[in-house]
Order: sequence, then C-alpha cells, then structure tokens
Amino acid sequence: MRSLRQFLLLSAALILILPACKKNDDSTSTSLKVRIIDNKGNSLPGVTVKLYTALEDLEQEEKQVSTTLTTDTTGEVVFSGLSMLKYYWYAEKGCMNNMNGILTTDKLEAGEEKTITSTLIETGTLELNNQSAGTYLVYVNGSLLLTADPMYSCSYKYVPAGAYNIIVSLVGGSTSKTFNSSISCGGTLTINYP
Repeated sequence: MRSLRQFLLLSAALILILPACKKNDDSTSTSLKVRIIDNKGNSLPGVTVKLYTALEDLEQEEKQVSTTLTTDTTGEVVFSGLSMLKYYWYAEKGCMNNMNGILTTDKLEAGEEKTITSTLIETGTLELNNQSAGTYLVYVNGSLLLTADPMYSCSYKYVPAGAYNIIVSLVGGSTSKTFNSSISCGGTLTINYP
C-alpha cells in the first residue's frame, strides 16, 4: 500500500511539473553570419547586405528575408532567427558587389550560426549596339558572347571592371572591327558597331 501511495504522489508531482516543460525551439538561435571582404582580403565596413531564399528572388530583388543589414567595423552582419533553408545574399557598397560570385549556403542546421565570407568586386555596365542591318558575332576577350541580330541592343550590368577586347564580325561577310577599352567602377562602356 505504501508503494502505491508513493507512486500516486510521484505521479501527481510529475503532472504538476510537465506543464512547465516546453519544446526547445532552435529557430531563434539559427543564424547566418556574412563576412564581407574586398579582393585583397580586407574587411569592408558599411556594406549593405540583403538575404533571399531563392536566386530568382535575388535577381528580381523581391521576397527579401529579414531587413537589409549593414556590415559593422569588422565587415560582418548576422541574420538571426532563420529557418533551416539555403540562403543567397546580395552585398553592395558603391560600385562594388558580389553579383559575379553569388553563393549559397548549405541548408542551415537548427541552432547553428553558420559563417561565410563573400568577396566584393568593382563592376560596371557593358552596352552593345548593332546599328546595322547585318547579323554580327560579338567576341569579348576571346570568347563568343552573342550573335547580334540587325538593330539589336543589349546591356550587361555587373560586369567586372577592367580592360576588354571586343571584336565584332559580320556573319557571312568580311567586315570585322576591334574595340579595346575598359570598364571603370560604376562606369558604362558603350560599343556601337559596325
């Protein structure tokens, strides 16, 4: 009888204790730390960083996760309270950004703080304008970029700053022209041909 009484008292005590228990929610401690550097490895303070769950959302600048954060003096931001998903980020300071090196995380684990490093480079815009009735092959630094139909214009944003050799060649003809120029940080290089 005594053991039955002890069992009942212990059961009553457990019933009173159980409501104080709760499920451990690790999503509040799941975070992503993004460290931003330049191409020399220096930390970059003052960089705005936006977070997305899909590359398409980043490219279209929609469905941003959380608010835009700005890197501190150590070049870091921390996005907290994240779900266990893959994430993409866009980082920008002036004409520098990570569009040519967009990365993704592995799926975050519950309760972890994942740290990644992202490099910003200087970029500009390349505009190519076919102002003729002919179709042209357009080569940039030795590689075929596109076949431009007559009167075709296109613009490429986030092109790495630097020197460019652009050759336009008339399809089925002998007309060819070479342009040697450069794209500066935040600048636009416009090539009108033929």
